[in-house]
Amino acid sequence: MRKEKGGRPHQVKVLLTAAERDQLRERAASVPRFLLESSLRETGTVPQRRAVIRDLVRARVAVALAGSNLNQIARVANSSGRVLPDEVVAAALEMVKLGDRLALEVERLGGELA
Repeated sequence: MRKEKGGRPHQVKVLLTAAERDQLRERAASVPRFLLESSLRETGTVPQRRAVIRDLVRARVAVALAGSNLNQIARVANSSGRVLPDEVVAAALEMVKLGDRLALEVERLGGELA
């Protein structure tokens, strides 16, 4: 942030738990600087950020379910000694689609997570 002529005369008080304060201190040299910089980043409006978070949570659930399916396929393959190719291909395609969805969400965030 550049120095402002006349300084920064406005002050905001934020109440935090000890854990929240510690988390902020871990992420930045200065808690006020962290709050200022993170709030002024151009990451969209609050509803837009909430929509992205909602979509990411949904994608995380979908990845977990697809991973569970892959584990079940592996369990059957390990216990029976046979693999059902159609199921493996379907599970792999689902993982590719989920990866694409996650990539789009990261792009919506402006690449911040990359």
